[in-house]
Parts: sequence; structure tokens; C-alpha cells
Amino acid sequence: SEAGGCIGMMLGLVVFNWLIGLVNRDRVHLYYGVCSTAYLAYFLSNGGLGPLHLWPESPGLSPTVTIASVAIGGAASCLFTYRLFAHVGRNRRIRNGLFGVAGLCLLVLVGWLAQLLSHRASLAALLVLNGMSCLLFPVAALTADRRGVFAARYFVMGWSFLILSVFVTILSATGVL
Repeated sequence: SEAGGCIGMMLGLVVFNWLIGLVNRDRVHLYYGVCSTAYLAYFLSNGGLGPLHLWPESPGLSPTVTIASVAIGGAASCLFTYRLFAHVGRNRRIRNGLFGVAGLCLLVLVGWLAQLLSHRASLAALLVLNGMSCLLFPVAALTADRRGVFAARYFVMGWSFLILSVFVTILSATGVL
């Protein structure tokens, strides 16, 4: 099925990046591993496969997995962007933007866990923050491309497509689209 193929590809990305990150002690792959693991958890939770197969005894776990995976995925995507284009760190606006979005993602997660924010408000805030992450990645990558990292343009295409597809999935799952 389509869901099985998508889960298989995502699981392959997760395992590959975790292995490369741990064996080579490469933070870029570790952040990407965290990000892709979070988005896989989101996909499993919202697709119904998680509650059906992974946590059938705890159906109330799905909202927690949804918020946590979107928050952790958003924060990890910002850290991945920063580490991948570390020389862009000289640009304070990009660096501060990435760290700001990552911190706000985690702050929303803490606010939701402390029951200060509703599920809907938390998810809406995380959608906005993930959207900002989608905008910051191409800016960082294009800056890196101008500084001579020509592989950056391929990361822009691949990563932006991944983030955009996750963003559209979240919007459609919440009823916005």
C-alpha cells in the first residue's frame, strides 16, 4: 500500500541517518535522524497506524505523540539547518532565527505538557513555527550556495519538499486544507 511504502522509506531514512550519525559522530545526521524520527512518529500517529498497531492499549497517546513529534521535528529541522550550513553561522539573523524557532517549538511543547495551551492552539503555533522553519532553510542554503557550497541547492530542493509535504499533511489533518 501507499502508506506502507511511505513508512518504509521514512524508516530507511531514520535508520540510515541514525547509523551514519552515531558511527561518524556527525551531528548533521543525528539532527536529521531526530527530525525524520519525529515526522515518522507524526505520520504513524495521525495516519492511525500508531494507535492501531503500536499503542492499542493507550488510544489517548496519539495527541501527545502528535504535538511532541511536530515540536521536536520543528526544533530538530532548525538545528539540522544550522549544523548543515555551519558557516552561515556568521550571519546572526539566520542563526538567531533558527535558534529562536527551535526554542519556541520546545516552549510550545512544554506549554502543552503543562496544560497551559490547548491541543488546537499548540498545533496551530507549531504549524506557524514549522512554516518559519520552511522559510529559514532556503535562506540559509542559498547563503551557503553563494559562499561556495554548491551542494546546498540540492539540499534546498530535497529538504524543502520534505518539510512542505509534512506541513501540508499537518494542515490537511487539522482540517485547514
